[in-house]
Amino acid sequence: MRTTFSWPSRHEKILALLLLGCVTFSLYGDALQGWWWLDDTQILKHAVFHRPWEYFFDPQTWKALSPSNLTPWVTLCFDMDYTLFGFHPVAFYAHNLLAITLCSWLIYLISRDWVAPWTAGLGAVFFLVGPPIALAAHQLMVRHYVEGLLFFLLSLWLFVRAALTERIGFTLLAGLAFAISATAKEIYLPLGFVPVLMPIGTLKKRISMSWPLFFVMMLYVPWRWYMLGDVIGGYTPASEFSLRNMAFASAYFSHIPTLLFTPPVAGHAALLGMGVTAIFFSKTPYLTRPLWLITPILLLAPLLPIAQGLPADHSERFLIAFWAMTSLGCMTIAGSISKTDVRVTKALCWGLSIVFPLMLVSAWGKTRALNEKNRELQTVYTVQGTALTSLSSKDVLYLTPEICPWYIQGLMDLETEKDHPLLVSDESALLACDLEKYRIFRYDRNVRSLSDITLDVPRILEEWRKNLKAISFKVEMEFDPSTQILRWDIRPQNGGTYTAILPCGQIPIPPSGAIRMGNPLWTTFRLRYDEPDGGIAYTDCLTFPQGSGKEKIQISWHGDGVTFEGKR
Repeated sequence: MRTTFSWPSRHEKILALLLLGCVTFSLYGDALQGWWWLDDTQILKHAVFHRPWEYFFDPQTWKALSPSNLTPWVTLCFDMDYTLFGFHPVAFYAHNLLAITLCSWLIYLISRDWVAPWTAGLGAVFFLVGPPIALAAHQLMVRHYVEGLLFFLLSLWLFVRAALTERIGFTLLAGLAFAISATAKEIYLPLGFVPVLMPIGTLKKRISMSWPLFFVMMLYVPWRWYMLGDVIGGYTPASEFSLRNMAFASAYFSHIPTLLFTPPVAGHAALLGMGVTAIFFSKTPYLTRPLWLITPILLLAPLLPIAQGLPADHSERFLIAFWAMTSLGCMTIAGSISKTDVRVTKALCWGLSIVFPLMLVSAWGKTRALNEKNRELQTVYTVQGTALTSLSSKDVLYLTPEICPWYIQGLMDLETEKDHPLLVSDESALLACDLEKYRIFRYDRNVRSLSDITLDVPRILEEWRKNLKAISFKVEMEFDPSTQILRWDIRPQNGGTYTAILPCGQIPIPPSGAIRMGNPLWTTFRLRYDEPDGGIAYTDCLTFPQGSGKEKIQISWHGDGVTFEGKR
């Protein structure tokens, strides 16, 4: 099927870009006020201390940041921004918002080959108001999802140009853009098959034109094997992949409408309606229509190896490609069914014109809630992160549970010339603080700033002691340096939650599991167990022994919990 709409003029392209830029910055311009948070400091440290050829081609250099995923483009992005703008996050966020604008613009340009300008514009705006975009706009650590999407959409647009003009140059450029998207995030690699499914030209022609994309996919496999030692896998190693991961993935996939729409039933109805419409009412050959069902599989299959590691929060980022293809697919399908004179299809087209705005409103409702949540959590990080560089060594910063240990460690490594306060992350560590020598500061949610809680510490500790219990623990941990896999099993397992308590933060962990990671962040740590009834128990201090670098290192500890009796 060839386009029936004329290519947009230069003036139309520029106007669309400017309008979409205004929409992007009006929706998410508050992100420019953000600071470093979550994984930002570790990525920035990786960019500052290493060269591009090292994190693209040296396995040990790359795995110092992430042994589970191969995404060197994110380090390169931070590297470029740091080189140009230094330690000023506002420029990083501006770059990120510009990339989001360009993604929406490419969705507009691709859609214009099948639909009128206003319809293509509606699809681009629909993309911008999505929850995955709201999350990506406020989180620099997610920018490789955005820029990977940007180059994938660019490869799609170039592929369409190649199909319409039959010029080999566009085909080669499409392969180059696709290669960059694959270095940004692995989830874009299977999408190299998407151009084959697009409703343009014959299937045979699309397959023959896709050879640069297939070539990139073939080269990616040995590169990943060399860099990570594994072809597939994510947070969960491929050797640990099981039916349990399939169960986690199924639960996550069924949760997708909840992540994207409010109320979730709107998402179920919208996604089902779009699929039925594509199969039964599209003006494309009947044999081609079932192939469109492959696209959701290509979009979601890469999440299987990481399903068990998907966090409860911030998981909307994994759906950014799915959301982009939904935005693009809605417009392409609408344009396809609008070119028929069949009365039933005409009525369906009118129905979609009513349903689509409802989908947009439903998505925006979810996005607004997510924006507020992002702003609140970003403030938590900003206040405590800046306090790390502003408080003196005579102060104590009592970290809140949201703060990731690797965030604090990365920030301290970047700010080595400054004095830092003493850090504590749990009441058990607060016991050791001399209240006559130190001032204790903690983030206050009511005023969204630090408060001096020195006088409140005795009361805090007294309430904490009331819940302390002594229970029998059994802790088994093993770290394999050769595969960088940490396995653990902790007992009891009766519905409570475990947390690893480190000096620079806390890490919630399930009772058992396996995960790829660098050398364990915690040399010495303590496990905290919170019972469903409010009881609290602690293990003794645990330490990973120093190994030779190749031998497995283990922790095996059995005993009753520590009650801290006799301590202040």
